[in-house]
Amino acid sequence: MLVTALEEYTKGRYKIYLDEQFAFVLYKGELRRFKMKIDSELTESEYEEIINDIILKRAKRRTLYLLKDMDRTEQQVRNKLKEGFYPEDIINYAIEYAKGYHYINDENYARRYVEYKRSTKSRMAIALDLRNKGITKEIIDQVYEESNIIDDEAIVKLIKKKRVDVNEADKDQLRKLYMYLCRKGFRYEDIDNAIARMKEESTV
Repeated sequence: MLVTALEEYTKGRYKIYLDEQFAFVLYKGELRRFKMKIDSELTESEYEEIINDIILKRAKRRTLYLLKDMDRTEQQVRNKLKEGFYPEDIINYAIEYAKGYHYINDENYARRYVEYKRSTKSRMAIALDLRNKGITKEIIDQVYEESNIIDDEAIVKLIKKKRVDVNEADKDQLRKLYMYLCRKGFRYEDIDNAIARMKEESTV
């Protein structure tokens, strides 16, 4: 393999191109170690050593670091590794490595997120958040089916936050309240149920 380009993209870190194709990123010291320069040859054994002993190990460490202080979905970790210019096959190995230790689990992530947000957001809004984080529709539907969550709690909380007295509100106030909640992603039927519940509880 011929080294066709060395492109410095941060101080001391270089993108390496082999046979005109981007291959990986190395530090300046690693370039010296493998005597790598433009038009130099990289043997197959040297390439395997770089991939297995440097790039893959670095990707695994980076993955664990990303998950150290916060939960992330598989897609979020994958995107972060792409930003670090790790090759696709290396990213796949690192992801599977983390999954093997249950550090990445999209189902568990979705369950925790739903539980945390259920009192302030509609199912539709939560589902959109999760889809944007790379969680599949199948996982989202499964989590909601298992949890049997309805939107009443979040609706009631938002109505109280708006300080609307559902017993005293006139038609115009109720119309505005419904419009506000619909924009938040709540279904008309669930809003009806939540308001009926609030009215019933106020008479107890």
